[in-house]
Amino acid sequence: VSAEELAEWRRDFPSGRRAIRVEPSQFRLADYRAFLAENAQGIAEFEARREAAFAQEREDWQRKGEFDRVSSLNEEDAPQTADITLPEGSELIEAPFGGSVWKLLVAPGDESRQRHHRRALHGRKAIPATGRADAGAAEARMNRQSATNIAAAIRSGQTSAVEVARDVLARLAAYDAIQPQIWISRASPETLLAAAAAIDARVAAGEDLPLAGVALAVKDNIDVAGFETTAACPSFAYLPEKSAPVVERLLAAGAICIGKTNLDQFATGLRGVQLWFLGGGGGRIVAFALGTDTAGSGRVPAAFNHLTGFKPTKGRWSTSGLVPACRTLDCITVFTDDTKDARLIDGVVAGFDPADPYSKPLADRPRAAQTIGVPRRDQRLFFGDAESEYLYDRALEKLSAQGRIVEIDMAPLQEAAQLLYGGPWVAERSAAIAGLLAQNPEAIDP
Repeated sequence: VSAEELAEWRRDFPSGRRAIRVEPSQFRLADYRAFLAENAQGIAEFEARREAAFAQEREDWQRKGEFDRVSSLNEEDAPQTADITLPEGSELIEAPFGGSVWKLLVAPGDESRQRHHRRALHGRKAIPATGRADAGAAEARMNRQSATNIAAAIRSGQTSAVEVARDVLARLAAYDAIQPQIWISRASPETLLAAAAAIDARVAAGEDLPLAGVALAVKDNIDVAGFETTAACPSFAYLPEKSAPVVERLLAAGAICIGKTNLDQFATGLRGVQLWFLGGGGGRIVAFALGTDTAGSGRVPAAFNHLTGFKPTKGRWSTSGLVPACRTLDCITVFTDDTKDARLIDGVVAGFDPADPYSKPLADRPRAAQTIGVPRRDQRLFFGDAESEYLYDRALEKLSAQGRIVEIDMAPLQEAAQLLYGGPWVAERSAAIAGLLAQNPEAIDP
C-alpha cells in the first residue's frame, strides 16, 4: 500500500470505519524471498532513512545535554510525596522525569547514599538520576524463594503451607505499595489461607506433594478456574469452566495460585519484558510464575531479572486453555529462581494432552556431551554497551568448561524471526481475535 493508504488505515481502523478481512491462503517462502529481492532497494532506502532519523535524534539529545543530565526540580514543581507509603527501611528515590529504574550501580546489601547515581530509562536514553534507598533492607524483605526448598520444608514439617501463605500475603502488601499493577486479578487472603490449610491437611494425610504450599502466579492469558481470563482486554474477558491442564497439574501437585498477572494485550507486545517481573516483583513474591513465549516473552524478561526462563520444546507442555497469540508457535513457560526449580516444574506439567493438537509425547533423553551455539562475533550486537559485551565474553569462557562452543551464522534465524512481524504469522495473530476485531475493534489497543 502507499503511504497515504497506510495513513488512512491508521486513522480509520480504531474507530471501526475499516475492517480487516482474514482469508485462508498459502504462504510460500520462495515467494516471500522473491518479494524481498524485488523490493530490496526500497527496503534498503527505508532502513537508511530510519537510521538517519535515529542518528539525528541522538545528536539532538547530545546537543541538549540529555545524556548526562542530572537535573533538579523547582520546588513548586516537585511531586507531592507526603501521601506515599513506603515499606519499612526504604526511602523514596526522586527524579525530575517519569521513568523506570533500569540499573542500580550498587550491589544488593550495599549502603546506597544520597547522590549515588541510578540509571533510568527515559525515551530510549539512559539518564543518571539521584536519590537514596536502603538496598539491604528491601532485599531482606523481598528475597527470592526456592520452590524446591519451600515444598521440602512443608513436607518435612519444618513449616506449614499456612505459614508460607502468610509470608506471601506480607510480601504482596509490601509490593502493592510499589507496583500494584502487576496483578489483573488476585485471590483474597481468606481464599489463599483456606487453600494453604487444605494443602497442610493433604500433607498430614500422607500425600507426597512435590509443590506443597508453593505460591504460583499465572499470566492472564492462561485459564485458571475461579479467575476471569482477560488477556488484558476487559471486553474479551470470560470465566473459564476449568483450569488449563498445565495449571491443573500444578495445583494437583500442591501449588497455590495467588492470582493472574498483567501482560501486553493478547500477549502481542514488542517490549521483551513483563510488567510483573520489573524490579524483581513476581519472582520475589511467589516462588515461580507461568508465562507464555511466542517470540521471546518467556526468556527475555528472565534474562533482565536474573531469573531462569524455561521454554519447553513445542508440544512438551499442553497449550490447551491458553488464549492464542500465534497458535502454531505458542508455548506456556515458567519463570523460576534457578534451573533446579525449572526441572521440578517441568517434571510436574510435561506430558501428552490429547485435547491439544500440537501436543507430543516427548520422552526425556539424557545428553552426555554439550554443544553450545553462539552467534558469530561479527553478528553480536551490543549497540555500544561495552559492559554487556565484556560480560558476554566472560560467560562464554565459563561455558566453554562445560561444553563445546560453536559459532553459528545467525542470518537465517534472523530472517525467520522477521516472519513473525512481517510474514504469515501476522495473519495468524489476527485470526486468533478475528471475532473481537470484527465486532468491537475499539476494545483493542492500537
